[in-house]
Amino acid sequence: MSGSNDEMETQLMRWPLRLLLQGLDARDESAVRRFLARASRQLKHDWQVVHDGDADVVMVAGLEVDTVRGMLEPPLMTLHVVPPGQDSRALAWRTGRAPGSVLTSPLQFDALVEALECAEHCATGEVPATFTQLSAGCRFRLRRWPPAGLLWDDAENLRLASFLLTRSLDLEKLMRLSNVTADKCVAFITRMASANLLHLEPVGTGAGPAALPTLPPSAAPARRTARAPGGPLNAMRRWLRLASR
Repeated sequence: MSGSNDEMETQLMRWPLRLLLQGLDARDESAVRRFLARASRQLKHDWQVVHDGDADVVMVAGLEVDTVRGMLEPPLMTLHVVPPGQDSRALAWRTGRAPGSVLTSPLQFDALVEALECAEHCATGEVPATFTQLSAGCRFRLRRWPPAGLLWDDAENLRLASFLLTRSLDLEKLMRLSNVTADKCVAFITRMASANLLHLEPVGTGAGPAALPTLPPSAAPARRTARAPGGPLNAMRRWLRLASR
């Protein structure tokens, strides 16, 4: 009986997520399908490739997204595929998009899987394990002032950058001094680390490593667009609604 319950719980935690493709050429669309099959053990969820309706992630050729037939809710993430030869990271900075959300054609396995893993963390409200491992027992300091594209013209992001540019702070102290919520601090630090702008300093011996504050299960990284409540239960309800159409 216990084995059956464990299997059911695993299935519930792996509810399908939807990846909507828009305007990709045949080579990149074929690569997406191959990479999803190859990464089935690495990703926590099954991914369904669709071309209309609601989706958790939209992958579009270019920087503009056309109207999607049947889409009622904004996606967790939008990925942009740009032509070969373009610097995807520099383009993300110039256009105010998050690092990792702009991919270069032909698509690369690691870049796509990392983006989908980030979307899975957003769907479940988890802090990425790589960030937790990276930050446990560390203080953070910015190497330099971040590009405007990473700050999103947001007052709280500017305040976080100001604190981290002048001193090394752990997450708890950064939250207290800046009066910014835990999930937004985590999102900011993760974004700076992804852009290689963050210097990490291990905590001195004696007190032991500082504990990373635990986020509520339903808390997701701060987003610029409103979205329906997160967490596994709401995601399951959303998936069941889609399956019943």
